[in-house]
Formats: sequence, structure tokens, C-alpha cells
Amino acid sequence: MQPFPLNLNYEPAGPVINEFHGTDARVRCLQGPLGSGKTTACVWEVLFRSMMQEPNKDRLRQTCWIVLKNTYKQMWRVVMPLWFKVFPRECEFTEFNQQYMWHKIKIPLPDNTVIDMVVYFISADKANEEDFKGINATAVWACEGSDISPGAINAAFSRWGRYPQDDKGNFFASWHGGIIDTNPPDTDDWLYKVFDENRANGYLMFKQPSGLSPNAENMRSKSPTYYQELGIGKSKAWIDIFVHGKEGFAMDGKLVFPEYMDDLHYSRTPLLVGRSRLVIGVDFGLTPSAIFLQQDAVSRIYALDEICLWESGVTRLADAIKRKLSERFHDFSNRDIIIVGDPAGNQRSQIDGISTTLQVLQAYTGITTIAAPTNSVDTRFEAVRLVLNKLIDAKPAFIIDPSCKMLRKGFNGKYILRTLRGPTGEKYAEEPADNEYTHIQDCLQYGLLQLGQARELLQGPSKLGGQSNDFAWDQTNQRLAKEADWRYSW
Repeated sequence: MQPFPLNLNYEPAGPVINEFHGTDARVRCLQGPLGSGKTTACVWEVLFRSMMQEPNKDRLRQTCWIVLKNTYKQMWRVVMPLWFKVFPRECEFTEFNQQYMWHKIKIPLPDNTVIDMVVYFISADKANEEDFKGINATAVWACEGSDISPGAINAAFSRWGRYPQDDKGNFFASWHGGIIDTNPPDTDDWLYKVFDENRANGYLMFKQPSGLSPNAENMRSKSPTYYQELGIGKSKAWIDIFVHGKEGFAMDGKLVFPEYMDDLHYSRTPLLVGRSRLVIGVDFGLTPSAIFLQQDAVSRIYALDEICLWESGVTRLADAIKRKLSERFHDFSNRDIIIVGDPAGNQRSQIDGISTTLQVLQAYTGITTIAAPTNSVDTRFEAVRLVLNKLIDAKPAFIIDPSCKMLRKGFNGKYILRTLRGPTGEKYAEEPADNEYTHIQDCLQYGLLQLGQARELLQGPSKLGGQSNDFAWDQTNQRLAKEADWRYSW
């Protein structure tokens, strides 16, 4: 049998990477700054684990890998050039199928065993469970894990531990599991929760030092001043993540609300619930959300709590609102509360095809539910900007409770106008990126409109009887006030 055809002259780019290679933990995550050698280390780890696999009776060291990257474009730009340096694309020992993105590799080793490996390269952004069905894998590599949805990673992880099997169908791999490389995730990201907060059994995190540290890894491959130059013109938050390797907030675009200042508008301690009416802003769809707002006697507005659901409907949102009210706002009767929602909620719901979503929500909660006066993006944004730019008695006119984690993350970099790159340069999208942080921001905008922000923008001729939108809105609120015996501070 021919000798091993690959060059094994590999030296780990630092002690943390070396430690990453040396453990048999079920799932290992290698985290560090930009350019610290994480992806290269994972390519070699795939090879090492395949070489260490127990051979079968035919002396084949069999493994099946799933390699995840957020998009195929990123896969070809980041993963494949490094992959083909270790595993030749086309040679006597390998077969690569570009159409279906798999690589079959059979490499003889000096001990007369053979690496018998198949690798499936899958784009996570378009993946669903169907993409993973039928793959009986040994292990998974998630490249840049913080960019990949937990759903895609969980789907891939569900396929490991199925291969190889002996003649009787018994699984006999000497190791199976997952490896992840990533830049530092957000502190609310699933990666941070699994590896840092919950420290799940069998999950180990390996954190590389800052790029500016004397112990920085993989420095031999770059300029000695690489990280100093990398930070020029960047924000502190960006430098913390991509230079120092610290968890935090990051963004790729322009903030929708640069007026927000975390040190000013965010309360480090829980806010006290007052006795003024409670306004609940809601957004519908498959990711329904709700935010709980109050306005005090001097018109300062407090975001007291939030609800963010996934793959749910209006009835589950209603249940979540009722639970939240019983837990934190139990002193309020339904007469003290109003729900204001996305005007699209006036469309017929999928519950009975007759009632609107707003009507269904009111029926399930027992709370008066109305549509926001407008869905105009400009007006909604202005409502938020007005309250962010205002001071009352030298204090902010808008304050966020610590429980509003998704709202805060949106303000700090997740609710953005994405950068669009084209042949004429860069520009920003006209509407915010649609992600998990968008919906709670929509809720806030509807709630602020109900609390009277940007009312002047709503004034104008109405199509109904010549009345202004603002007049019609006031008539609605006056009717609700009479029904519920509320006292308005407007």
C-alpha cells in the first residue's frame, strides 16, 4: 500500500490551540480574536480525529463529517481554501463533488490502515431538517458558530453518533461529537449560555488570548502590528470582540437609533412598577413579542418587561401575557391595561378565519386591544427618537429595565440598517434587518405611539369624514377611557 500522501508538518499556532487538540470532550469550542488560527486548527482536527478512529476488521478508519458554515459563499471563501491545503481536491485518494458539496477521502496510512472519510459541506442559512436527513455522521464541525442559528447546529448535532457501524449494525466509533470555532458571541447568544453560563456536561470552551497580548496566538502568520492597525477607526465594542476576544455586542450596519445611550437609558437595577396605566405593545407573526410600558406623572416612560416567543401564534402570546401579568403586574386589573398592536393585526386570524388577530388577542386576554394608529416606519422611528432625545428634570425620558434583554440588545447593535455592498460602493438598507430583535422594537414603537409620541406626525386630513388620523385616534382612546374609567395624563 502506498505511503501517506499528505504533508503532516503541522504545528499548533499556540498553547490554547494545542490544548484544544488534546482533549476528547464531546463538544469543544475554540474562541478567539480575528486571525487567531481557529479555522485552520479545526481543519487539522478533522484529520487528526479521522486518523485516531478505531479501524474496522477491514482496517478502515471510517468517519462521516458534517461541516456547517453560514452560507456557501462564506464556505468557499473561508473553509474550502484551507480544506484543500490539507485534503487535495482531486487526486488518487480523493473525490470531490462540487454540485452536492461532498468530499470522499481514502488515504492509506503507514500502519496499513486507511482513512475512509466522507464529508458533507452544508450551508446553514438555507438548511432545514430535510438537508440532514439520511446523513449518519460521526461528528460535526460548525465553522464560525456564532453566525449559525442554534436550530441548524442542533439539527446537525442530532446526526452524530450514528457512524460507523459493524456488520451487526452496532455503533463502534472511538470518538464522536462536535467542534466549533468562533469569534466571541454575544452574552445572550446560545453559545455563551451553553459554554459559559450553564457549562453543559461534556462541553468545553477554549479561549485564546487577546491579539494585543504577549501570548497572542498565530502571530507568525501576520504583521507584528496587525491587531494595532485592525482597531483603527473601530468602536470599543468591535475591538473588544475582534481584537481582544471578549464577549459583547457587534453589528454589521448602521444603528437605527444612535440616539440610544446605554449608560443613560438602561437601568442597572430593576424598575419599580407604578400605579399608572399599563400599555402593552405587541407584534404578531410566527415570532410574536410584547413589551410592557408605563408613563409616570411627569411623562417619563419606562420599559418594564418584555416577551419574545419563537414559532408561536396569537394564542400562545395571549397565554404569555397573562402569565407575565400574574407574575409581575398582579395588582393591575384588566381595566388598568391596554394592548396596542401592529395594524396588520386587523387582518383575519388563522384561528377561525373570521376574527381579526387583535380580536382574538382581546378574547383570550380579556384586555382591550386596539391597533396602533399607523404602521408608517418614519412615524414609528420618530416616536422612539423623540423620547430618546428628551430629558425630564435632567433625567432621561425613557428608561429600560434589566429584564428587557432583547430590547437592549437591539438598541446596542442588533437593530440595524444592514450594509449593502454593490459595484458602486456601500449603502444602507432602507428598513431594519428582519431578525429576532426586530419584533420587540416594533412593539416598543406601537406602544410609544399609544403613549402620545410623534402625535404631530399623525395629524392630517383623514379619508373618513375629513377628520385627522390624530382626531380619530383620540376618539378611540376617549371611548376606551370611558369604558374603563381611566384617567389620561395627555
